[in-house]
Amino acid sequence: MANAGPNTNGSQFYITLGDRSYLDGNYTLFGFVSEGMDVVNKIVQGDTIKSIAITRIGDKANQFKPNTEMFFEMIAAAKQKVKLEEDKKVNSETQFIQSYFKSAATSANGVKYIIQKDGTGEKLKPGTIIKVKYSGKFLLGDTKFNSTNNEGKPNNIDEPEVFEYTIGSSKINPALDEMLSDMKNGEKRTVIAMSNQAYGISGFYGKTIEGKKRFVISPNTSLIYELEILETKQ
Repeated sequence: MANAGPNTNGSQFYITLGDRSYLDGNYTLFGFVSEGMDVVNKIVQGDTIKSIAITRIGDKANQFKPNTEMFFEMIAAAKQKVKLEEDKKVNSETQFIQSYFKSAATSANGVKYIIQKDGTGEKLKPGTIIKVKYSGKFLLGDTKFNSTNNEGKPNNIDEPEVFEYTIGSSKINPALDEMLSDMKNGEKRTVIAMSNQAYGISGFYGKTIEGKKRFVISPNTSLIYELEILETKQ
């Protein structure tokens, strides 16, 4: 439902004509166009739907009773399904980390990391401006991404871009913020950011790049980073 003011509630739906997988996790898919695409393709902004009919087809649809009892049953079933999927994901991630990151250290806030290259000098103090870059991928899956010079936000660009970061005030996500405040100039780390230390239940939507599929980190996705401090400016 949408609300643009008093007495304006109304149902909204979308017919997507291209890849909109970046909407996963935020919208519910409830159907598809089985016939009449010629009509869909003629729709232009400003057109008005004067009437719409929703028809129940099949025994399951006809037996559906939209009452309070069934509503709460559906909620309970959905919660159970989410929990089972979450437990399965946590188990898979734990096994993956135990198999491939046995030597990882753990920070005070539970972020796992491996120092791949030692830095020089002391740990960086709050207020220090540094130049940083990273490459990354999903902990489970093949999706890769790199840092951009847009405040270090990730995207599916070909090579990592260098960005400036101020220790103690810049923000990327909890895992990287903690790691950068614990590193030295020139240091490189592999960082494992579990979903709650990355972008959590909100996920992340990258800036649209012409000619490329929009980069999206879905809610509750754990990430692996190759993080490097290249230079300190002050």
